[in-house]
Amino acid sequence: MSRRGAKDSLKLSSAGAAIRRLRESKNLSQKEMARLLNWPEGRLSKYETNSLALSVPVIEEIANALGERPAVVALYCLREHFPDLGTTEVGRLLESLVDQNG
Repeated sequence: MSRRGAKDSLKLSSAGAAIRRLRESKNLSQKEMARLLNWPEGRLSKYETNSLALSVPVIEEIANALGERPAVVALYCLREHFPDLGTTEVGRLLESLVDQNG
């Protein structure tokens, strides 16, 4: 599998709330954010409500629209997707990375 193919196959199906919170932290409405992404508003809504799973390329697009580093957005999404991570060593490292880079 090519590097791009592997990246496309990684998806988070329950991280939409993280995207919504990041959007709201920038004081953007769904309509404004969708316009920045050049997407229909319904598409963004589907990601935020977990009707569509987030892929790495989508996370990168969203990060660029928010003016954030893709790694920071991905970390927020992972934290949302795996809420029990905070109780593990890996989770504490993840929290630390989000706090340092967010």
